[in-house]
Amino acid sequence: DEIGKMELLSRDFISRVQRLLESTNPKLHVLGTVAVAGGGFIAQSKRLRGVELVEISQADRDAKTDAVAARFLAAGQDTGPPAPTGGAPPGRPSPANPKGS
Repeated sequence: DEIGKMELLSRDFISRVQRLLESTNPKLHVLGTVAVAGGGFIAQSKRLRGVELVEISQADRDAKTDAVAARFLAAGQDTGPPAPTGGAPPGRPSPANPKGS
């Protein structure tokens, strides 16, 4: 998803994205876009450990898009059990995991 002006109006969006970006789950990979300029959560999300920024311009978008897609697909080739999706981090209750186990 995108982290931009409209999304920042939703505290729920910020909370959920922040949990994803701060997750220590090695099987969780997040691909998103973020505004070039901005403070608050926009700036904070760019500084988080494990976050890699790739600036893409109109001139290099085809080459960089292919490279980012290949890396993202390769990261997902892990043969272990799938990472939890959505909801609360492991160990916390969520609609999909009401006992938090």
